[in-house]
Amino acid sequence: MSPAPRGEHAQPLPVSRGSLIGRGHELATAQSLLLATAVPLLTLTGPGGIGKTRLALAVADTVAGAFADGMLLVELASLGDAGQVPATVAMAAGITDPGDRPLIETLTLVLRSRHLLLVLDNCEHLAPVVADLVAILLRGCPALQVLATSRAPLHLRDEHELPLPPLDLPTPERRAVADVAATAAVALFCQRAATVSPSFALTEATAGVVAEICRQLDGLPLAIELAAARIKLLPPAALLARLSHRLHILTGGAYDLPSRHQTMRNTIAWSYDLLSPDDQALFRVLAVFAGGFTLEAAASLAGTTPMEMVDGLGRLLDQSLIRRIDDGTSDESRYGMLESIRAFGLEQLAAADEETAARGQHAAWAWQLVTSLDLAHAVPGNIAWMSVLAAEEDNIRQALAWFDQAHDAVSLNVLCAALYTFWFPRGQYEEGRRWLALAMAHEEGVPMVIRSRTRSAVGMLALFQQGTDADTSLMLDEGLALARTAGDDWRLVEALVECGLLAYREGDMPRARALTREAEVICRGLGPDYRDSSLMVAITIGNLGDVALTAGDLDEAIERFELALQLESELGDSWGRTDVMCGLAITHLHRQEMPKAAHYLTETVAMTWPHFVGGFLARVLWAVAALAAGTGQASRAACLIGAADTLDRRYPGAVYPRERTINEWCLARLNA
Repeated sequence: MSPAPRGEHAQPLPVSRGSLIGRGHELATAQSLLLATAVPLLTLTGPGGIGKTRLALAVADTVAGAFADGMLLVELASLGDAGQVPATVAMAAGITDPGDRPLIETLTLVLRSRHLLLVLDNCEHLAPVVADLVAILLRGCPALQVLATSRAPLHLRDEHELPLPPLDLPTPERRAVADVAATAAVALFCQRAATVSPSFALTEATAGVVAEICRQLDGLPLAIELAAARIKLLPPAALLARLSHRLHILTGGAYDLPSRHQTMRNTIAWSYDLLSPDDQALFRVLAVFAGGFTLEAAASLAGTTPMEMVDGLGRLLDQSLIRRIDDGTSDESRYGMLESIRAFGLEQLAAADEETAARGQHAAWAWQLVTSLDLAHAVPGNIAWMSVLAAEEDNIRQALAWFDQAHDAVSLNVLCAALYTFWFPRGQYEEGRRWLALAMAHEEGVPMVIRSRTRSAVGMLALFQQGTDADTSLMLDEGLALARTAGDDWRLVEALVECGLLAYREGDMPRARALTREAEVICRGLGPDYRDSSLMVAITIGNLGDVALTAGDLDEAIERFELALQLESELGDSWGRTDVMCGLAITHLHRQEMPKAAHYLTETVAMTWPHFVGGFLARVLWAVAALAAGTGQASRAACLIGAADTLDRRYPGAVYPRERTINEWCLARLNA
């Protein structure tokens, strides 16, 4: 055998002429794992275009000096024959003649005494053979360490996997040019854009657009580089507008890049082609999910059980075609795709003539999810089901669009009628009204109770968004009339409460009191078959507290609010408690009972802040400002009013009569 002399590199490390952007943490972690921890095998994993090779070369460059015999780089991307893997590694090690021994035995003997870093780049398409070879070398070469890059781990006992996340992205709230430019994704975009358009620079006019481009590309380095290369032809706004067809735009990579990295489609196809036909079919159907999915949701669409789905998701996860997207707020894992990968999956779904069926199944799954919560007999704001719907909001929107496109009037109306209970407490007035308008335009075959609910929903969303007007009154009155005819007591209670709120907003306190008391009486007679009947009783009592407060009967207001608070505390209704405590705080402010007002406002802010319902929080901040004004803290009150005004502009909505009175009370003291 003829090995290369000890300490001699078979090939020099490729020179990188660009800086490594946004990978400082991963670079330091890899260095520590290889040097301080001395892991035998470190595999950098992630989807195509995430920057595995670039990071591996940077890691090798920084740690090579710590290895007495340096490093060997073996590039496997162009190798199509798995049987040639040992020969390719042997050639990199300088073995030109293995002699009489098997090649792998010769390679092990040559490397056994060497303190060496072996870098194996792009292993995913040869993973089983690479894994076998690495296992043999690690057993026979105690001073050898391996740094591999692969879209899938090698699944060896000595392997330490280091998944590469997307680059850091600017949040929508970070709008200053300096803040946007400081994020890794935008920095990479600007660096690449400047190479094709030297005059390109981030400005006040373009910073937000470039930030949105990077967000839509999920911080995927290759996608960002391909998009930035288009700046020579398209200004940022025009480029952003065309990202809905991203796979057609994300092309034209440099000619000295591997062909799989010259277009985003080729990059993803490389991983897709490594899947079995069954896993390809699973990948295609999962692409229909928007905003992620759970194990159970994936199993539902694939027509299998969650237990049977585990292995399939595991294989897609291994190939970096899906990823876990847990936010830490749920015990249940969620999975999703980077949007460029999802776009490829949808493209393949259409090419396989499976799109119509998959989208129909997805819409049916979303419909079943929402209707299973029985929101028609629920009250707004229940945190348990709110969190379920919030996680699936993008999927639900897609289902609504599908039912509208398919002219499925009944499904669209049923879904919208249920979702009102979700849209209302979140302040999504405009979106809810838009979907409801589409639903109500086609009501053939829709049951009367659903038509009642959609009309009331439109009226309530309009009432809280813009206040009272003729159309709002018409919708709520029609909803009540249909409810009285439909024969559904729960719907009648809802409609009475809603029309009571309308009367309250219009300043008609006698009518507001009469309608709300009628709702309370009916609701008390509903019995245990209605899960939220006790909660609805508490709501009617709280609403009667608002009526008393606005009418100037502060004693009755406190009595009503305290009873409602007791009931809602017993029932665990955090949303209702928050609203009632705000009412109590305002009542005590009117009575000049500042310590009690402060107590209830502190509780209100603490309960409102985590869920950040912008419009309601603005009302709360006004009440806190009133407390500050009433205790001689004019500067603090002014700051709080400014914060409330900012929220009002961002989350516009009509003001409650009770809040209007305290706003006026606050301003009167500040202007005194």
